[in-house]
Amino acid sequence: MGQGGYIFAEWDSIQKEYPDFQRAFADLETKAIRSCTDKWFPKLTPEQAFGALTPNSDQFGRTTILPALFDDNAGNPMDTTHGGGSPAGTWRQKFTTKGHQMILQGNR
Repeated sequence: MGQGGYIFAEWDSIQKEYPDFQRAFADLETKAIRSCTDKWFPKLTPEQAFGALTPNSDQFGRTTILPALFDDNAGNPMDTTHGGGSPAGTWRQKFTTKGHQMILQGNR
């Protein structure tokens, strides 16, 4: 069995280098939102049913791996206060110690 893993890429570079991927991803997102609306909220429009990152109790939403929703290796939120964007658009961290350590954890 493989070890698994993740690849993190900056969204701007994906948009610039792979415009076909960007268009396919946008189309897939639209189809997924419509499908969820049709199945879960047939009397609503996608705009009414989809709450994006902050859905209400009568909506569905999406998950995210935005850096601002995580704490870095020092336990600080990866947000504007700690060197990111708004919301943070980078996963950059400075590691100053060797050895086993937590590198990322959720903060919400």
